[in-house]
Amino acid sequence: MLRALGDLPQAKRLLELALASDRKNLGDDHPSVAMCRSNLAGVLKDLGDLPQAKQLLELALASFRKNFGDDHPSVARCRFNFAVLAEESGQLEEAQGLLAQSLASEERSLGPSHPSTAHTRARLARVLHKLALDHEAYPHATRARQDVAHLAPGTRVRASVESLLADWLEDVGEAGVER
Repeated sequence: MLRALGDLPQAKRLLELALASDRKNLGDDHPSVAMCRSNLAGVLKDLGDLPQAKQLLELALASFRKNFGDDHPSVARCRFNFAVLAEESGQLEEAQGLLAQSLASEERSLGPSHPSTAHTRARLARVLHKLALDHEAYPHATRARQDVAHLAPGTRVRASVESLLADWLEDVGEAGVER
């Protein structure tokens, strides 16, 4: 909640306390520890501490994979968060790979038309566009928009998908090439 309200220093402080407590009481590989690490990584990313955020996401991803396997939604979400960090760090190829893994996992665990799957698909489309691969991006983008069209306008996932794609989708034609 503090992160959403913009109080990043306080969110960081409380998440660090929660992480220390969970590690002490539950052990390093417990899913709650992984979730704390992932949440703290998001706050650190927002604060600009990308190396520390990356380190925490690596630990969280390893723990989620150990506990749940590759196709669990928590693993997919952690990969998604890792991909966002990579994208924001300018590592677009890494972001593309992580998003492709996350998308495949979500399609198997949540279904190909689930709102979370659509959100990941839209993020992948945006990264592909940044890599000048619009012919690959376009099918993902149109599918993501289609999969959230039934959601009420302004809902979080629909708004996020539309925002991710707004910069360029209107400028591409049926072939997925810039006009």
